[in-house]
Amino acid sequence: VSTTQVLLVAVLAVALVGLFFGIRRLRTYRGGIEFSVQTPYSFTEESPATPIAPASQVTITSVRGDITAVPDDTSELRVIARKTAYAWKQSDAQAAAAQVHIAIHDDGGGSYDVRPTGLEALGNKGTISLEVHLPRRAVIRASTGDGDVRVSGARGSVSAQGHDGVIEIRECGGDVSASQSGGSVHIVGVAGNVKISGDAKELEVADVKGQATIDGKFPGPIHLARIEKGVHLISDKTDLTITRLNGLVESSPGSLRISDDTGDIALNAQDANVSITNPGGKVHITGNNGRVEIYYA
Repeated sequence: VSTTQVLLVAVLAVALVGLFFGIRRLRTYRGGIEFSVQTPYSFTEESPATPIAPASQVTITSVRGDITAVPDDTSELRVIARKTAYAWKQSDAQAAAAQVHIAIHDDGGGSYDVRPTGLEALGNKGTISLEVHLPRRAVIRASTGDGDVRVSGARGSVSAQGHDGVIEIRECGGDVSASQSGGSVHIVGVAGNVKISGDAKELEVADVKGQATIDGKFPGPIHLARIEKGVHLISDKTDLTITRLNGLVESSPGSLRISDDTGDIALNAQDANVSITNPGGKVHITGNNGRVEIYYA
């Protein structure tokens, strides 16, 4: 065996080892592919309780991370933050997370602002999720650039803004508004009115005592049920008004089904097959290029 052959084998072995570890360093995450095998480490921080009035307005903002609002029979504002940092060693992750804190600012007039500070220490992958405990009658304004927003059991009004996550609002005693880019919206059990905008891929609205107004681009399935004061849905190829909805509206690309409403229906639809079962009032349909079927039980 010549010296050249020995050197060639050695170089090849080094290259294979490098390729092996290089492949191990490939990691897929939301947004693309990066070269890293850094491990995620999570740390929890809880803010001191801040006394606030029962009907205060609380604005919660997170750039990257989930927001969960927990209304309760309390007169305090308290935040639990879960900070996730990526690092080669736990000590490095802990040092980065130690630079991130929760800021609660009294804006005056019964308004409070909750947001993380020092988030840049977590790098472009780190997240901070906020669990906010607050009075049940508080007005809630929640916004995240990348994550979920969840609220359940509020008695005041709620507004939520999200991107590519889930907005879920349940059992709310006031008005609800939501703006979502991508992701999904689920609003169930509202005593007031509902307004939704954006381009959520999935939409659910049910058990609303007031009126629902939905205006945006919604490519995925839409499920509407039991909206007492009616619904106005405006999407890419649909303009639908129902004055009272006791039944269901189910919409997907190329299909719209309405059943058991008790109000009048005004529909302008393009390129959709329409099925209406047991309409309870007048039906007026225009602009449709698909099939229209109306059934009476």
